[in-house]
Amino acid sequence: MNFLAHFHLSKNNPELAIGNYLGDFARQKEIEHLSEDMILGWKLHRFIDEFTDSHPVVLSSKEKARTVVKKYAPVLVDIYYDYFLANHWSSFSSISLRNATNIYYKWMQDSLDVLPKQALRFYQYAIQYDIFFAYRTYEGIEDVLKGMSHRASFESNLTDGVIHLKKYRSYYEEDFLTFYPELQKAVNTFLLEPSQ
Repeated sequence: MNFLAHFHLSKNNPELAIGNYLGDFARQKEIEHLSEDMILGWKLHRFIDEFTDSHPVVLSSKEKARTVVKKYAPVLVDIYYDYFLANHWSSFSSISLRNATNIYYKWMQDSLDVLPKQALRFYQYAIQYDIFFAYRTYEGIEDVLKGMSHRASFESNLTDGVIHLKKYRSYYEEDFLTFYPELQKAVNTFLLEPSQ
C-alpha cells in the first residue's frame, strides 16, 4: 500500500499516522526516542507491508502489472491501490477525501521536527503537488509515476502505468475491493494486540 492507505489505516490518530509514515524512511533505532503511538505506527507500517506483500490477491495484481513494468510491479500496484482507495473513499471513510488529505498534511506539518530528510522531502513534494488528493485522477497518478520513473535506477516503463490501468481497470479495481477490507480487519486485529 502507498501513503494514502497508510494514513487512512492509522485510525485518525495523528501520532500513529506519523509513525506509520516514518515506516518508509526510518530504521527502528531512529524512532526509539519517539512516543509509544509513533513507535506503534512504525510497527504498523511494517505489518501492513508484510500482510500486503504476501496476500494472494495482491500477488495476482503484481503478476498482472509485471507484464508492463517487470520488477517495478509492486510499486505500480501500490499506486493503483491508492488510486482506487481515493476513488472509493466514501465507502471507507465518513469524512471527504479533501478533508482527510488536509488533515494528513496538517499532521505532517505538525511533526516536521521528527521527520528525517527523505520524509521531509516527500512532505514538501506532497504539499506542493497535493499528492494525496491527486491520487484520485489518472493525471495525478501519471504525475506520480513520471516522478518515480525519473528516480528509477533502470528502465522501468512506469510511465506506461496509466495506459495499463485504463486497459485493465476493472481487474485491478476488483482486486483492491476484495483486498482492502481484509487489510482493514488485519490492522484492527494488530492494533488490539500488536506484536512486539
